[in-house]
Amino acid sequence: MSNSSAFDYKLIRSARRTLSVSVSPDNVITVRSPYSVPQAEIIRFLNAKKGWIEANLNKNSLLRNVFGEVMSGRTIFVCGREVCLCVDKAGIEGIFNGSVRVHDIKNLKKVYVSALGDQFLKMAESIASRCGMRAAAWGFRSYRSRWGCCDGENRITFNYKILMLPERLQTYIIVHELCHTRRRDHSPAFNGLVLSVLPQKSVLERELKDYSFLARMY
Repeated sequence: MSNSSAFDYKLIRSARRTLSVSVSPDNVITVRSPYSVPQAEIIRFLNAKKGWIEANLNKNSLLRNVFGEVMSGRTIFVCGREVCLCVDKAGIEGIFNGSVRVHDIKNLKKVYVSALGDQFLKMAESIASRCGMRAAAWGFRSYRSRWGCCDGENRITFNYKILMLPERLQTYIIVHELCHTRRRDHSPAFNGLVLSVLPQKSVLERELKDYSFLARMY
């Protein structure tokens, strides 16, 4: 870590061509730099990004105030509802009224899909029917950086952690992926298609960003 600027940061040098900075959900600032860039230029770069960095640090701090128990692993979301998370090798696995119980944290996907997957996919089929769109197949897997994926054959696969989200955000992700059966890109035409189904698209996108830490957990 360096103390030569207004921020402590982790520096990663590589054969890349440009400088970049990122702020992780736990407020670790990482600078990625070409091998040849001197330290003084890196500090100038960080000073120029000071406002952006501080905004992200503050936002992360606010999110930790709201989601701290989930981030710590003491609780977990079930369709937007916060319940206890119990890891117990001797207990019964499942989602119960006030808790999620697993033998091992690696079993979360199996438990969530078993308990909630069918109900969710019925909702997805209903939304597809209302939108006049169709997925060739549905499925779940564990992603670390995305909520869903629509492949070239219109098979839609969801991050199983979508089952942790409130229904309104689940709906947004379903619609987003269904629209990829018509448009493969994120062009204005694609955004217009999503908006035609969900006029509140921008509000839902902003809210979904607050839950992005879930995709990197478990």
